[in-house]
Amino acid sequence: MSAQPPAAAVSSPLAPDMAAKIDAYWRACNYLAAGMIYLLDNPLLREPLKEEHIKKRLLGHWGSSPGLAFMYVHLNRIINAHEQEAIFLAGPGHGAPGVLAPVYLEGTYSEIYPNKSEDEEGMKAFFKQFSFPGGIGSHCTPETPGSIHEGGELGYSISHAFGAAFDNPNLLVAVAVGDGESETGPLATSWHSSKFLNPIRDGAVLPILHLNGYKINNPTLLSRIPKGELAELMRGYGWTPHFVEGDDPMTMHQQMAATMDACYAAIRAFQDEARSSGKATRCHWPMIVLRTPKGWTGPKEVDGRKVEGFWRAHQVPLSGLHNNPPHLHQLEAWLKSYRPEQLFDERGKLIPELRALAPKGTLRMSANPHANGGLLREHFDDIKIRFINVVDLFKLQPAGEHPHGLSDADFDSLFTKDRPIIFNFHGYPWLIHRLAYRRTNHRNLHVRGYKEKGSINTPLELAIQNEIDRFSLAIDVINRVPRLQVAGAHIKQRLRDMQIECRNYAYEYGIDKPAIDDWTWPL
Repeated sequence: MSAQPPAAAVSSPLAPDMAAKIDAYWRACNYLAAGMIYLLDNPLLREPLKEEHIKKRLLGHWGSSPGLAFMYVHLNRIINAHEQEAIFLAGPGHGAPGVLAPVYLEGTYSEIYPNKSEDEEGMKAFFKQFSFPGGIGSHCTPETPGSIHEGGELGYSISHAFGAAFDNPNLLVAVAVGDGESETGPLATSWHSSKFLNPIRDGAVLPILHLNGYKINNPTLLSRIPKGELAELMRGYGWTPHFVEGDDPMTMHQQMAATMDACYAAIRAFQDEARSSGKATRCHWPMIVLRTPKGWTGPKEVDGRKVEGFWRAHQVPLSGLHNNPPHLHQLEAWLKSYRPEQLFDERGKLIPELRALAPKGTLRMSANPHANGGLLREHFDDIKIRFINVVDLFKLQPAGEHPHGLSDADFDSLFTKDRPIIFNFHGYPWLIHRLAYRRTNHRNLHVRGYKEKGSINTPLELAIQNEIDRFSLAIDVINRVPRLQVAGAHIKQRLRDMQIECRNYAYEYGIDKPAIDDWTWPL
């Protein structure tokens, strides 16, 4: 018997006025996403578009950006309606414009980078820096507020999402999974992670499988199999699939809102039942299959060739703009189709009725403490910390020594040429030094790892003995950052006192302090 497709959500939960505002906010995201790829000047198109307004070298990935922004905007609605803590991971992180745009619109980007202010000049700087020398990369790099997953190495988005949800019972982790990424082995295996999620003590993960039909220049498997077969595949993994499909924006906003409501209600029902009964049972958590055209809302054709809904929309859909007036005019018409004059005020700031759609404070996904560094900020709130999760140790080697190795330029862009690096490793420290000894900043690389110390210990006590605990790492930062060396002695003493207090508790009771075992990221 052939698999039957599930019914898609058909209700219309959005009032016409709200649907129009959500669409306008999404249009603002798409305008910014396209502007990042193309514009060097004239960010609000307040004069006719000219060649000198366009970047000489066009880099970026447009194809998945509108879909990522679509997810982000609808997640904001859920956050506002329920005051829900949430973070967002973009598996296709190469579509960074679709994430950077809403991060900028909700104000977090300007708070962290004041020169990217919420006005015309700030928007110009925001556009220029994208995929530009001295600026930022084309992925959801560590500099992106709220990003804990870069998306450059495909396959790990769901694994990272579950890592964030474990032991964080109030957190919702939404993760976009690209249909190209879904063909990798690590991603295919990670669908089983739901079997380890405890509805009492853990948060929830909401995967959104984004089927836009194509990888960089080929069709994708999951977008080609019948809908019923895909639904059965997801059910076989242990999920309950919900489908949102189409290309008409207003219809899709209603579908997505209804589906998000249904998924959130299912998540809370699982959690409420388990937490009220005290019995943790395996749940068939909801997931969403979002099917939209690749390069949605972009050029439908360029020079008579299909672009929207095809592989040509993957990166830069409209290139060759210099000495090519027809392409320049087509870009201007595309950008103006988002009607920026209706979205931004005279200063270049998002209009108030649209700003009201963004969550406030740390409820913003880009400002959520779970996705932004919190160590040491209680005492040194202006310190800037870059967190890098090293999944593949061979990346530490130069490209000439191992096929996985990063180039020196890429390594320096992540680890810098002159900043102190604290590397916390679960194995022997010498291994990291051996792999990275030829790197520019090796002299500032300080590795903490296993020193073969310990016997019958609690987890924290063992970490303290090997100097890989939170207190030792914080002390290490104070010792390595020059301006903290002359201002952090009292904080180091407080951290050492906390170490002693924790060890004494372990010696008396045989376990770590509950405040340590039950610790979560501060709100």
